[in-house]
Amino acid sequence: MAPHPLTRLRLVAGLSHPAYARLIADTHALLGHGGMAARREKVSRWESGRVTPDLTTQLTIAHVHRIPAEFVHRLGWPHWLSLAPDDAPLSEGPWDTDGAVEVAHRAVTAGRGPAPEQPTVTGPALRLLVDRARAALASPSSPARDGRPALDPRLLDAAEGRLQHLEVPEWAPHQARAQAPPLTASALLSAAAAEHRFAVHLATHTGGGERLLGLLRRTATLCAILSSSTGEEARAERYGLAAVRAAAASGDSHQVAATLSHLALRHLSAGDPADVLLLLDAARSVMTAPSDHFTASLYAKEAVARARLGDAGASLQALGLADGAAARAGDTPCPYGDHVDEEKMRFGRAKVWNELGRPRRALTGFAPLTRLIDTPTHMSPQTAFRLLQPIDAQLALGDLDAAAHGLHQAVTLTGTLPDGLIRQYRRRFAAHSRHRLVEPLWSFLATD
Repeated sequence: MAPHPLTRLRLVAGLSHPAYARLIADTHALLGHGGMAARREKVSRWESGRVTPDLTTQLTIAHVHRIPAEFVHRLGWPHWLSLAPDDAPLSEGPWDTDGAVEVAHRAVTAGRGPAPEQPTVTGPALRLLVDRARAALASPSSPARDGRPALDPRLLDAAEGRLQHLEVPEWAPHQARAQAPPLTASALLSAAAAEHRFAVHLATHTGGGERLLGLLRRTATLCAILSSSTGEEARAERYGLAAVRAAAASGDSHQVAATLSHLALRHLSAGDPADVLLLLDAARSVMTAPSDHFTASLYAKEAVARARLGDAGASLQALGLADGAAARAGDTPCPYGDHVDEEKMRFGRAKVWNELGRPRRALTGFAPLTRLIDTPTHMSPQTAFRLLQPIDAQLALGDLDAAAHGLHQAVTLTGTLPDGLIRQYRRRFAAHSRHRLVEPLWSFLATD
């Protein structure tokens, strides 16, 4: 007899009956459905088929497993459970080299089923992941990989060289980006994903080592950034989680802090600001002697998260601390992929004003972006994604002509917007599809 679909999902998550009951109870409360008892017997009865969870519990289970609520109503229990993406344990399982390789592999292969548009490892599950990362750093454990052939260092030399070229368009300062070819995020993501698959193959079939874990972390981090830039937040989160696992397995506290900071950015793009603050606090707690660049980056993210929570005072205080750290950093190099320059700080300040309901002031900060988009050789691969910010401000002010110009530039820069960005642009312009400047471009926002 086949196991109940809920049993399969619970086992894929690596959770016992009591742990799963606690996760559902905590998430039930966080979603505003009220308190519920976290009893293992409940889960056993659901999996036996004797009891059907009530609607709010089903919606909670759907949220945990990334299944849109509409399928809960449309298909009924337990049929909608089969639509869950096939993900591996993300916070459970061994936090060592083998565990990191497994999660990195799942970042490539996962993705079947409806794709959520928000991070799914949130609240209690995210706190658990942070605790696991800290524990892995406190007690590093790497299993023996005897019997696997030694890794030819020339393979790593070549892979690191290729990856460095892919990283330059996004992570280099603006002046260096101006000399890089103007590639779209989709094109770079395809190449970065190929490098990540290659790194996973090497890690699976060779003895590996810390250098190979570093390659896994770098490819996963770049894939996360580029996935987010194409509007695919679920895929970005999976890569971000893989980067955290690889950093933790290497035992490098600085890189764990950096990957937690990058994961916070994923949540800042589409998640809960409280989760952003959790990840930023975790990054600070494991980073010893952080650089000024890293400090500025953390405070800049915190400023946006606190603005989103409506705490203007705390947001502006964090923004001041970010500006101070960025001024101290100057042109010094940053080894963690969080280089902060005036261009990034200006954009960060504008995001804060956008979140605080000051769109006109935000547009002043976004002005360099809206001017530079006419010179694509200077563009970051994230430009089409970043243009959503000034477009939001323009729409809030009722300036449809300027917003439509931003849409035109996004289509011009990408040729055809990737599916994830299409969904985001459609939501913003759906009410204005007949506007004289939007209508000619509406066909580029087709979803089929």
